[in-house]
This record gives sequence, structure tokens and C-alpha cells, in this order.
Amino acid sequence: MALAVGDRLGPYEILGPLGQGGMGEVYRARDTRLRREVAVKVLREAIANDPDSLSRFRRETHAVAALNHPNILAIHDAGEQAGVPYAVTELLDGESLADRLAAGPLPARRAVEIASQIADGLSAAHEKGIFHRDVKPANVFLTRDGRIKILDFGIARIGAAAPFADDGGTVTQEASSRQLIGTVPYMSPEQLRGQPADGRSDIFALGAVLYEMLTGRSAFGRAVPAETISAVLKEDPMAGSEAAALPPVLGRLLSRCLEKEPSDRYQSARDLFLDLRAFAGEHSRTEQVPRQERRTGPARFVAVAAAGVVLFLAGLFAGSRLAGRGRAPNATPVMDLVLPLDPPLTGSVSERPAFALSPDGELLVYCAERDGRRHLFARPMARSEAVPLPGTEYADGPFFSPDGRWVGFFAGDRMKKVALAGGDPALLLFVPPVTRGAVWTPQDTIFYSPSSTTGLVRVAANGGSSESFLAPKYESGQFAYRWPETVAGGRSLLFTIYTGGNDFDDALVALLRMDDGEPRIVLRGGTSPRYSPAGYIVFARGGAVMAVPFDGTKVTGTPVTIVRGVRVESTGVAQFALSGNTLLYMPGAVSPEHWEPVWVDRGGRIQPLFEKPVDLYGARFSPDGKRIAFSRGDAIQDIWIADVDRGSLTRVTLVPSEEFDP
Repeated sequence: MALAVGDRLGPYEILGPLGQGGMGEVYRARDTRLRREVAVKVLREAIANDPDSLSRFRRETHAVAALNHPNILAIHDAGEQAGVPYAVTELLDGESLADRLAAGPLPARRAVEIASQIADGLSAAHEKGIFHRDVKPANVFLTRDGRIKILDFGIARIGAAAPFADDGGTVTQEASSRQLIGTVPYMSPEQLRGQPADGRSDIFALGAVLYEMLTGRSAFGRAVPAETISAVLKEDPMAGSEAAALPPVLGRLLSRCLEKEPSDRYQSARDLFLDLRAFAGEHSRTEQVPRQERRTGPARFVAVAAAGVVLFLAGLFAGSRLAGRGRAPNATPVMDLVLPLDPPLTGSVSERPAFALSPDGELLVYCAERDGRRHLFARPMARSEAVPLPGTEYADGPFFSPDGRWVGFFAGDRMKKVALAGGDPALLLFVPPVTRGAVWTPQDTIFYSPSSTTGLVRVAANGGSSESFLAPKYESGQFAYRWPETVAGGRSLLFTIYTGGNDFDDALVALLRMDDGEPRIVLRGGTSPRYSPAGYIVFARGGAVMAVPFDGTKVTGTPVTIVRGVRVESTGVAQFALSGNTLLYMPGAVSPEHWEPVWVDRGGRIQPLFEKPVDLYGARFSPDGKRIAFSRGDAIQDIWIADVDRGSLTRVTLVPSEEFDP
């Protein structure tokens, strides 16, 4: 059913074509009732009277409608016009995974992140008794804000556990007639043999997709279909040189996905999802070897970390800490106070800020456990009582609105906001569960970083569709933008540029003027920048909070340390909050992912190998023992050489792929 611009399907006005496939044509349309843009899929006129095509189209509509998951394309409506069915879905902005892979393989961290989101979506479908049976790059969509969407449930197998009655007879006929259902290079051996497919068949297909993302080549695809089928049934792609170059843990995970026998694979997509998430967070972690002086450091900070955060109150930017930096000392003393919290600050937050201070500095919102779940609690600074904010289960990463009346936060795959005056939280939008910071500007726009390898995205503070705002310059070694902060009433943004690895002392702090559009690096070495109207950028470096004079456009002086012993997470977020002359911080060491190599002699004496921590993975000595070759970084790994005597580091590979195990 060919449609032209201006045609109507019920309340949907056609705006133009988006694409077409074997069964349907997809159009951009406007929902005249809700005044939003949507996608409308219409069964092609040539097959509109074909019973099998109609059955597939309706099966897809029913399957997607039964699912409500951020990684599965959402369906809004369905109908029929002139005897031709149509389905209305959310409108996506981005590209398919197949289009992205045409440009080459993905960094391991990004590939695993995509695969984990696919596994999460498949797990939700399998729990409903719906098995996709056609997982492939063309049916995975990458949105501009870092999320993935699983598309096309047209040949899904509907099991007995499905929450709706569908034409299961078609499935039975397919099985009994041994009809091949799917796309051959991604089909499991049991599918190729005409046997019934279940969730483990989707796991096999996802393994093939992950292999392709990591290596840039198909696991089983060959020039001739018969050879492709033979490869799926008999060959082991993990025996090739491409697979041998993968991290061992990831290789074992892939092997388990691609086992020929379903009973030898992961038995659930949920288990696969958990292993992928664990790999994403742990594959570059190595056991920490502490310095001797860390063993005998101030134990008071360790004890306080479990009970609350440390409060630094008054005179922070004019008192003795910054005296001699071009500003006259203030008579107001600097006070270092412990702020006890009941219930205590949770220790389970590990990726985002655990607390936030209101703009006027009078209210603390923080994460704490209640009934075995993490909630947000609000505590006035002048009082000792903390009260839970209703509806904030599993919340973390709190951030205030500029007027201090709302608190934004993340809960799993959702960004929400809650009014401090009371009421249920409002859903703003679905987000990946790995966001890296957010800020609410006076212009009622929220800027956030959707994942570990993306730039900044914005969304209206009232919710709606998000849009990509600023993409990293990957060609310049900028892998992600994180932890945005407003400057000068929202006219500029400060943020962290992640340059690879776990050493955030090598990160950059950049400033973006909204009327310019081109970010400028204002500080090298540091993370989690905050802006003080007193004329400073406050940031974290080496487990310390530091301040440097800043005139709104550039740094005008030398950084000075405010306080040491601040907890810094593996994501690069430092656990401190700033409001006026009040600084709150969570004491503790740098995350275990920030570790340092040391010499240990036979007597147990420890000596740091370098002046500051350097993350060495797969380290190997040169024959003369004077140099070390190693890989460094978890976004795009490269090979480095360290000169032991001089303490120098030299990067020897620069290509945009991953190199490790020299």
C-alpha cells in the first residue's frame, strides 16, 4: 500500500518514507492527537492478501505489544485501512547495527555494552514465551543517545507461556515441514535442522552478532549458502586467529554462546546478560597492590565513610586553603566537620554520584538502603533527621533543579524527577543503565551522558524525546564525555573528556559555550569538574579535590589542593558535592580499578614503580629487564612501553582498534 505525503491512516498523517523491507513499508508520520512523530509500518500491497504474510505481520504486532522493555521497539497502536493492516511504533533516530558494522569492528567495551542490552531485551521476551528467531545486525538499531532497540518480531515463535493467543498453528506447521525460518548466517544448528527454536537459539544468534561486532567479520557467513550452512553445523569460529586475539574471558563467553548443542549454551538470556555486564565492569580490573603508607593512613576516614560524609563548611574559597592565590584571606575560619547520616550512606553506589547538595546548600539528598533497596533520602543540613523520598526505589545519581524544588535521578533504565514538596516521581525518559552524569540547567534542559562511550545528550526537563547534543572526537583520542556541569547560568557547560584507560588523572576538563558549539580544553588532568561562582573550577585529581582560578572562559592560575582522600569511582566520578562555600565529600580511596604497579623485594618492601598510578595489563619485561611492554585503557586499548629507569611512558600503537598482550 504505497502512501504519499499528506495521506492519512486514521489519526496519522504521513510525512514521508523511511524505508522498506521484504514485508512492509515504513513511513514517518505525525500523530495528530498527541502531536508527536511516530513510525508507521504498512504491509506491502502485493502481499496484503497472503495469509502467511498477514499472519506474520499480526504476530509481530502482538508480540511487540506484549512486551514493555526499553531495548525492544515500542508499539503505540495498530489498525487497518482499506483491508491493509498497519502498526504504529516509536520513531527511532540513529542507524542499524548492520550499517555501523559496515565501517568496521567495534571496541570491545562498546560491543559488550550493545550485546548486554540485546540480551536484556531478549530475556524480557523469553520470559513472556516469545522467541525472536531472527536476531541479526539488521534487526538491531542503535539510537543516537546510546540505546539499542531490537526490531522485527515477524517470525517470532510464540510459546505456550505467551500472554496472548496467536496463530501457533503456523509455528507447528513450520516445525513439522522442517521449513527454514531465519537468516542463515545467524541461525542456530537446530533451526537449520528444522527443529523447534527456543531462547537458546536466540543466544546462539546473539553470539554470532557479538563475534561480528568484535572481529568485523561474520562468524559463519560464506560466499555460498550451502557453505554457510555447513559452517554453522560443523565449524568453530573461536578456533580462528580473530577469536584468539580476544580477551580470554570474552572468548570463553562467546564459545559458550556458539556451542552446537543447545544444552551446552547459556540456558537463559538473563544469565548471558549478567555475564556480559560483569565483563564490562570487571575485564580490566586487577587486584590492587597498595603502597605501604596506605596501610598506615588515617583510619578515621575509613570509619567515617561507613557512617556519613565529611563536611567542609565556610571560607572554602576565600580562607586559608587558597591564601596566596591572588585573593585576600577571609577572617572566616575553615571548619572540617563530620556529618553523621541515619540511615547511613549506602556503600553500593559505584558508578554515579551518591549524593547532591541543593543550590542554596541547605538540603542534602543521598542514597541509602531501606528494606533491602536503595532509596533517596533528604536531610536538611541544619537537622539530623533524614526522610525517604517516595517512589525512588533503586535510585542513584541524584541532581537538583536550579530552583531546588525538584531532584532528578536514575533508577535502572529510567531517568525520573521527584518534587521535594511531595508526590510520585515523574518518568522523563528511558536511558541505558550505564549513564555517566546529568545536570539540570536554568533553561529547563537536562544534559546527560548516556553511556561509557558516548557524548552528551539533552532532553527537556518535562520529558519527551532526547537528542544528541555533542559527540566525542574519536579521531583525537576522546572516547566519551561525562559529568556535565553548568557555568554562568547555563550559558556554558563544563564536562570531563575520557581519553581511555582507568587513570582519570589523564582525563581532560572542557568548556562548551552554548553560543559557540565548539568545546575547548581548559584543564589537563582531572575529572568531575564543578563550578564555583567565587571564580573557581573545583575538580578531582589523584584522590584529592582541587580548585583552580577560572574567569568563566579559561583557567587563570595554578591548582591548589582543598582536601585529600576523596573516593573516586572507576567511572571517573568523584564523590563530592559543592554549593556556595560548602563542600561535602565521601572519604575513601580511588576505586580498585585505579591500581598502581610496584616493586616488591624478597623482604616484602614495596616501592612504587612510577610517580603516579599507571594501569598495566598483560605486562611483559624486555630481556634486559629495563623496559615493560603492556596494554593500557578499556575503551580502545593500545600498547605502551615503560622505561623503568627513567619512569617514562611511550605509546607505540595508535590505530583505532584494540591491541593487548604484547
